Amino acid sequence: MDRAPLPAPFPVGARVRYTGDLKLHHDGATTPFFAAGSVGVVTSVRPGRRGTMRHLRDEDGPMYDDGGEPIRDTTRDGWSVIDFGNGWTRGVDADAAGYELAGDDPK
Repeated sequence: MDRAPLPAPFPVGARVRYTGDLKLHHDGATTPFFAAGSVGVVTSVRPGRRGTMRHLRDEDGPMYDDGGEPIRDTTRDGWSVIDFGNGWTRGVDADAAGYELAGDDPK
C-alpha cells in the first residue's frame, strides 16, 4: 500500500484567494478573469484515496511511462473545489501552492 492521503486543504465555505502568477483571459479581453487576488468560495471537498501500488493495466495490458517504468496506482490526496464566481472553478490539492485563506474561515 502507498501512503495515507492528505486531507483537502480548505473546508467547504472557506473564502480562498489565489496568490500565484497565472493570468487567464477570455478571447479578446484585456482584463484577466482569473489572476492573483481572485477570491473564490470552496463549494465541495473531495476525499483522497490510498493507492495500492499495483502496476496499472488498460485494454492493451500493463502501462509504462515514457522511461519504461511501470505506472503504479499511487495515492491521490484530497482536494477542495473552489468556485471563483465567473464560471471558473479550480480543484486545489493538499499542497495548495498559490492559494491562501481570504477570511471568513468557518473553522
